[in-house]
Amino acid sequence: MDRIIAKAHRTATNVVLTVTRFAWTEEGQVASRKLLSNSAARARLARAIAGEVRRRGIDGINLDFEPIPNGQTANFVKLVRAVRSELDAVRPGLDLTVATTGYIANYDVAGLTAPGAANAIFIMAYHYNGAWSNRSGAVSPLH
Repeated sequence: MDRIIAKAHRTATNVVLTVTRFAWTEEGQVASRKLLSNSAARARLARAIAGEVRRRGIDGINLDFEPIPNGQTANFVKLVRAVRSELDAVRPGLDLTVATTGYIANYDVAGLTAPGAANAIFIMAYHYNGAWSNRSGAVSPLH
């Protein structure tokens, strides 16, 4: 991985680490609630992420938590703000994005992109067409 990162940087390509936490099962929902509802756990994760950014010399982070369990929307914003703060301590200007599903009901987009939070939202629109569709089509149509 270090060689890949170095090669990307030699070609002026930014490297962004994606941190995932999936909660598509009941077990995943419980684990996500446990993480997001615990301020010490959020702070520990934010420090660990920043430490990996520092260690690897990468250019940013994409947080891919999907879906956000009911009742954890505000805590997810707190996590994003904690990650932003830790990243700024490593090097101001590091990129921080949040991946959301196309169904953004449990994502506070305004809070996630407010000052002191993420730079942008990355909408994953996989749900538009797939193996379940009656006909083929774009995964992320522009309409």
